[in-house]
Amino acid sequence: MSRSEKTSSVERAFLIMEELASPQNMSGLKFTDIKERLQPREKIPNSTLSNLLRTLNRLGYVHFDERNKLHSLGLQLIKLGEMANRRVQEYGREDCVELLKRVIKETGRGAHIAVLDSGDALYLLREDAPGFFGPRIFPGRRQIPHFTAVGKALICCLDRARVEKILALHPSLKSTSNSITDLNELMLHLEEVGRAGYAIDNEEHEEGVRCVAAPIYSAPHNVIASIGVSARAADVPLKKLEEWGETVLKPAAQEAANTPRILNALKKYYSISNHS
Repeated sequence: MSRSEKTSSVERAFLIMEELASPQNMSGLKFTDIKERLQPREKIPNSTLSNLLRTLNRLGYVHFDERNKLHSLGLQLIKLGEMANRRVQEYGREDCVELLKRVIKETGRGAHIAVLDSGDALYLLREDAPGFFGPRIFPGRRQIPHFTAVGKALICCLDRARVEKILALHPSLKSTSNSITDLNELMLHLEEVGRAGYAIDNEEHEEGVRCVAAPIYSAPHNVIASIGVSARAADVPLKKLEEWGETVLKPAAQEAANTPRILNALKKYYSISNHS
């Protein structure tokens, strides 16, 4: 097997696990469902997909329910998750969580911190608002940056060439009718985000969901993370999101940048993830 073939197999294995990790697929997927969901990104022959699933099952990363013929994530991933979580704890998670809790107190909505990782907006931390049911966001979830508020805040200072590369990594159709996929339009929008100091996702990633986020800077024009909140569109009008952006998220981002323990923690996250 050539090196490129080995790399392709590894990538395909991770695509399978990421698909099984999607919230809507937590109960498991049948073989045909996995193939269908992977089809837009990767055309995998039946024999190859079958071999990959058997290998992942043997290693404990995928569980196969013989009775219902369903594939789901295996328990071996708990070990990896625990190790990653310990690393997060070492990097000052508690200080970041306290900041998120203050944002929750002011908005009544769940709050999160994200970084740019391999061209994705990767959620690092998430705190839910007590008694509030909102969009499903969890640490480790990846999103297309230019469809989300946290993502647009993360890329608002990137030059045109880097933004174009990120677009090329996600050559998908629009997530909703509001999604921005044109490079020129996106660059103008990101300029507005930079001027305003916060970004808004107006049902661009998911219909019925709105978000607002602010970039966290380690230096002028160097965004290392973003902090945001999400809400149901029916509950929060755009005017309220703009208000939160100006009076809650921008100050929270500034507090993060001015608090050494938080900034140092985010710099460590950034040093790990900044290979995009």
